[in-house]
Amino acid sequence: MNTSVQQNALPTQLPTQTPSQQSGWNPQAEAERLLGVGSQIFRDDYAARADAFGDSLDGLDAQQRQELTAAILDADSNALNSWLNPSELNGLDARQLGLVGEAIAGAYNAGHPALETFEVPANPSSYGPETRQQSPLDGAVLSHSAYSTGLGLDTAQQARDFVELMSAGTGPEASQFRADYADHLIEQYVLNDAVDQVTRDAAAGIAAQMIGNDTTRPDRVVDALSGMSAEDRATFLEHVERSSSLFGNDSITGLANGDARQPDPADIRLQDGLSLLMSAVARSADPAAATLAIEFAGLPASDADWFGRMEAGDRNTALSQLFLSHSDAVLGAMSTYDSASAGNAADPGERIYSANVDALGALFGEILFNPDASLPGVVQANVLDYSAQLTSEINASAGRENYEGFEEASGQLVVLRAATGEAVAQQYDAIAASRESTAQTIGFLVDLTLAALPANLRAGDAVQNALADALPEGAIREAVQGLSGQIVSEVSGRLTTEAKSQLAEALGEDYADVIEQSQLQVQIEEQMLAGIENEQDRANIRRDSDGISGNR
Repeated sequence: MNTSVQQNALPTQLPTQTPSQQSGWNPQAEAERLLGVGSQIFRDDYAARADAFGDSLDGLDAQQRQELTAAILDADSNALNSWLNPSELNGLDARQLGLVGEAIAGAYNAGHPALETFEVPANPSSYGPETRQQSPLDGAVLSHSAYSTGLGLDTAQQARDFVELMSAGTGPEASQFRADYADHLIEQYVLNDAVDQVTRDAAAGIAAQMIGNDTTRPDRVVDALSGMSAEDRATFLEHVERSSSLFGNDSITGLANGDARQPDPADIRLQDGLSLLMSAVARSADPAAATLAIEFAGLPASDADWFGRMEAGDRNTALSQLFLSHSDAVLGAMSTYDSASAGNAADPGERIYSANVDALGALFGEILFNPDASLPGVVQANVLDYSAQLTSEINASAGRENYEGFEEASGQLVVLRAATGEAVAQQYDAIAASRESTAQTIGFLVDLTLAALPANLRAGDAVQNALADALPEGAIREAVQGLSGQIVSEVSGRLTTEAKSQLAEALGEDYADVIEQSQLQVQIEEQMLAGIENEQDRANIRRDSDGISGNR
């Protein structure tokens, strides 16, 4: 073998150099240059230095950015409390802010000494043995401590600046940071009973922002929530909801109105944390998300006041989206007819079916029959589909060849009917006070009636007369008889938008008097059973449903 030829032969591919091996790149020298930018006798020009840092990061690759950030923190351990403090970065454009946020996230993830946690007393006023781990990044949380000199716009702005900075990065380092930092806040503050309530609220609110703002990674929220015990999850959600008193519309607007500077509340407040979490669960197809959706769907029953605040609109939208994304799981679980104990310590005699009627009724009251509901039309369509599905299952099992399926579907329709009736009764005053809501509810009634008609009568010229005949005498029947044009959509098999508009117009100025509460409730309940072919089955479901309804 001629080894000299092999030794002198050029390799077929030159080895690739890493950025740090490339000629001319010296992170320590670049860090020294940047730390000299804006240097002044009294107070350095932090804005100029931050701007220069953002520009420098923009010209580097990911590894070089990490090396530069580490070199800066090595040389200036106080950088995060001075020129890299989030409140000093307002002059950066969106790209620069994202690069700086990503750089800080990378240093945190790499465990840089300047960002290491350290042990402190959990509650500085109690002198107890309890401790927690504190991060140098926790300033936005700690400024909301119950022992702070005061809570106001400045502390709220501090939280907003931190959230904006750490939410601006779109790379993997920033995404990982948001998940890990949220875990830190939840474990060290929110679930630590020794920490004061205000700090726990602030930590929960910021944790919700960290994982909820990562819109491309709803799994971050699902993993965080499903990784908790039911008790810890309830504690976390309670503090997230309470954080709206620190960062939400009501609080910030009130503070801004009383501030001589007259700031715009929109520049200071944070998005509603509870809505962010529900929206993330809505976007996730993970099976664990469906389980969480069922839990969130119970909130209007267990915590109705959470949906009565200034954030109510955002929460209604998020809950509606969550329901639509996971309606099969939510409706299936919340319409279960089971006589076992519901496990309610406050009411040991409560049965699962009773708890489900209350929970599903409250949910429908919030997202279906609420005049301020965000998406009542599509929610209504899902409920109608589910009702029709149960009716078909019952009719298909009339010969009892599929007795188990018949029993399950019948029981679910019992609960669905009772819950729908309760929702109408509870929201009746609000429904009657709004022309649009009255028309929406009557449209729901007419669509139920339409679904119960034989297939050959649901289209063509026959449908109008068939609908009118199926409705009781009165203003609604007369309105249906006066409809013109295409009444039923060929796509959905339900009333067209034009037909519903005509119904609303036909109600006239006395729309609130068109139908009495008992008539509206009873008619909706009856039409929900109208498609069941066997009269005895219909009577049994009516009896059982009336028996568990609280509005009898």
